[in-house]
Amino acid sequence: LSIVNWRVEPERLDDPERLDRLQLAVMHELEERGVAIVSNAPMTDGHTALRACIVNFRTTAEDIEVVAAASKEIGEDLAARGGF
Repeated sequence: LSIVNWRVEPERLDDPERLDRLQLAVMHELEERGVAIVSNAPMTDGHTALRACIVNFRTTAEDIEVVAAASKEIGEDLAARGGF
């Protein structure tokens, strides 16, 4: 499948509304840093997830790992700073 959804959920952050805001902040920061352009997606429970649609046939597993690692790093940094 070409579409994947995920959430960044740092251990120290357990407020559902703040986690939803964090997803949007991570989405914007991924684009700002030039890592990837992803969108947001509503989940069935009403919360927000990140969404990537991979359509370029040149996309590698390493490319996906870079986005996942950057998402985690950005999310943990934002959660630590509380700047979202």
